[in-house]
Amino acid sequence: MKPQPLALSSGPGSVTLAIGLIMKTPALWPYSILPVILSIGLTTFLFTTLRTYLGAQLVAWLTTIGWNAGWFVSIAQILLTILAWVAAALTYSILASLVSIPFNDPLSKATEKALVARGWKLAPYVEVSFARSMWIDLKKTIASGFGQVGLIFVSLIFFFIPGFQAVTITANAFLIAYQFLSYPQTRRGEETIASARLLFRYPLRSLIYGGCLLLGFLLPVVSGLMIPVAVVSGTIYYLRLNGSAQERAP
Repeated sequence: MKPQPLALSSGPGSVTLAIGLIMKTPALWPYSILPVILSIGLTTFLFTTLRTYLGAQLVAWLTTIGWNAGWFVSIAQILLTILAWVAAALTYSILASLVSIPFNDPLSKATEKALVARGWKLAPYVEVSFARSMWIDLKKTIASGFGQVGLIFVSLIFFFIPGFQAVTITANAFLIAYQFLSYPQTRRGEETIASARLLFRYPLRSLIYGGCLLLGFLLPVVSGLMIPVAVVSGTIYYLRLNGSAQERAP
C-alpha cells in the first residue's frame, strides 16, 4: 500500500487509540495485564522484604545505642516505611521493563489481529524465521543501547550548556519511538538502518510520538503501565508510517 501523508496528531492519536484498543479487546489483556500484575507482585514482595529486614535491623541498632524508646522507634519505623515505598516505586519501572520482555512481541502480533478484526486491512507479509528475528532484534538492541549510553555521557559533559538538554530530550524521544516500532519491523525482517529511515520519513511526527511515550515513562509507576501502551501504539504507528494499513476507525 502506498504511504499516505500523516497528520501531526498521528503519533498521539496512535497512543490514544492504543489505550482504547487495550481496554476494549480481551485478546490483548493477557499480554497487557499479566506483566503489570507480575510487576506489582514482585514490587510488593520487594517492599515487604525490605521493610521487614531493615525494620529488624533498625530496632536492633537503636537498642544497641540506647535509643529504643517506644515513640522514637515508631517515628523511625514510619520514616523507614516511606523510604521503602520510595525505593519500591523507583524499582517498579525497572522490574516492569524486564518482566514485559517476553510479552511484547506477542502483544504486537495480537494488536495487528485486533486491528484486522476491527476493519483495518493490512498488507500481507512473510514473517522471518525466529533465528533471523532474534539476530535483527539483537542488533537493534545493541544500537539502541549504545545510543542511550552515549546520550548519558554527552548529557553529563555538556550539562551546563544552556539549551543542550533539549537536544538530549529530543534524541531520547526518537530512541523510544525507534524501540517500540521495532516489534512489527523485526517480524518483517527490517534491519536497523531501514527501521531508522522509516522513522525519519516523518521526523516531526515521530518526535511528537516519541515525546508522548517519553512523558509517560518519566512518571514513576505510570511508566510500568506505559509499556503495553507503547508496544500497541508502536505497532499502530508503524502501520500508519509505512502505509501498510488501510484504516477504518475501531
